[in-house]
Amino acid sequence: MLLADGAVGEVLAVHFEWLLDVRHGADYFRRWHREKRHSGGLMVHKSGHHFDLVSWWLDDEPAEVFG
Repeated sequence: MLLADGAVGEVLAVHFEWLLDVRHGADYFRRWHREKRHSGGLMVHKSGHHFDLVSWWLDDEPAEVFG
C-alpha cells in the first residue's frame, strides 16, 4: 500500500469526507437509531467507522479530532 510504503511522505493531516448515498444510506433514517436520543445522531453513529478506517490506512491513532 502506498501509504504504508511512505510513497506520499509523512502524513501530517487528514481531511475525510463521506457523502451519504441516499439510496443505500437513506435506510439509516428509517431505523430506530435515527433519533438522537437513541444513538447520538448520524455523526456519532457513522463517524466511528470513518475514524477507524483512517486509523487503519495510516496505521496510527489520531492525536486530535474535531468536527
